[in-house]
Amino acid sequence: MWTDRWYDADQGDNTTGSDGQVVKFPKPSDSPRDPLNFSFSRKAEALLVASVYAFVSNFTSSDISPVLQLWPAAFPQEPKSFSQLAYIIAVCGPNSVP
Repeated sequence: MWTDRWYDADQGDNTTGSDGQVVKFPKPSDSPRDPLNFSFSRKAEALLVASVYAFVSNFTSSDISPVLQLWPAAFPQEPKSFSQLAYIIAVCGPNSVP
């Protein structure tokens, strides 16, 4: 179930093979598309992109949320509940980030 295995150093070293190399679990495949075979810079880039996306989507929704109070005054002919407006911000806002 878990991809990490931890061993107690006092009970012996189960993390190295017979040749002294570190045993990786799960074992990486030979495919260059396997994320375990990515270079450090590519892993860092993937982490950066995911982090920026999460930040921008959360910032966008919190930045736009004060407008919820102005909607009824600006668009009196289109009444919407706060839950509908929050759905628009939460779902459509992050998906509109380029």
